[in-house]
Amino acid sequence: MSTAIGRIEIQEIEKPVPLSDEALIEVHYCGICGSDLKAFLYGDPYAGFPHVFGHEASGEIAELGSETDKLKLGDRVVYDISLACGACRPCLEGRACYCTGLKFIGGHLPGAFAQYVKVPYKNIHKLPDDMPLKLGALCEPYTVASRACMRAELNSGENVLILGAGSIALCAIALAKEKGCNVFVATRKDSRLERAKLFGPDALINTEKEDMLKRVMQLTGNEGCDVVLDATGAKSIIEDAVQYVSRGGRLVIVGICRDNISLNAFDILLKEMKIVGSMNSYGQYPAVIDALYRGKLHGDEYVTDVFPYQQAQEAFEYGIAGAGICGKILLRFNNDSEGRE
Repeated sequence: MSTAIGRIEIQEIEKPVPLSDEALIEVHYCGICGSDLKAFLYGDPYAGFPHVFGHEASGEIAELGSETDKLKLGDRVVYDISLACGACRPCLEGRACYCTGLKFIGGHLPGAFAQYVKVPYKNIHKLPDDMPLKLGALCEPYTVASRACMRAELNSGENVLILGAGSIALCAIALAKEKGCNVFVATRKDSRLERAKLFGPDALINTEKEDMLKRVMQLTGNEGCDVVLDATGAKSIIEDAVQYVSRGGRLVIVGICRDNISLNAFDILLKEMKIVGSMNSYGQYPAVIDALYRGKLHGDEYVTDVFPYQQAQEAFEYGIAGAGICGKILLRFNNDSEGRE
């Protein structure tokens, strides 16, 4: 449980009780997201302290609120963290992804850095019986990247520039390559580029050592990229991104940026550029689960460290200190093995 900025404590709290339309999931693994690290350092906009964060989870059904033909005890599952209100105009029109009262498990509501988390039936997705739960914990970040790639309307053979090489960016590389795209990755740290290389991009760009615009034009025959996907959330990087988009291209913003940004309106007009945001996992779980299960996406290359939950404080401090070196960090809540993996 996060009890203050920079502080995580192991506490015994009351076991959640599922409502009639909810299940109690016994958590086995939960990944540490970049948003979790930011909440650890600066606090979270959705919740104060103390609070149970964590949303990249996998586990088994431990209790059911009522009988359901969708789930049974012992099912291995993951879940969509977004809870739509069901009453606003987008929800009533069948567009729950745009719910005006959207809440998040692990943000507004208690999350999965705990032995148990309760989740509505409608949000739960079953895993194949023989799919490792460690692999299942990667579904959530992959679904975020999958939604961004869907919003980008990727087509085979297109040139895709991914800005950043963090968790979501790595997933986006794998997904864009699976779509048959030519993928270029740009970031300022060689250590991050080395991690990104494992995901099979066609070109790596160190933005501190190379002229970014010149390199993009070299790679694309002076046309620019069909899609530029920003996974940094950095104001200056997003503002520069319009330069790299081709005529008729798309700019997708998936990195969280809370600053006002300034874009060159004439560039947008001249290129008839489409600019879209992407902020959730809506509709992406079935395809991502299937792709991970069939080995179409990267699993082992993605996870670099697994800490027992008792070492959560250490895991967070390691994630912050090792930014750009470590990959996905998981917390383990079952006792199948001891110590750090």
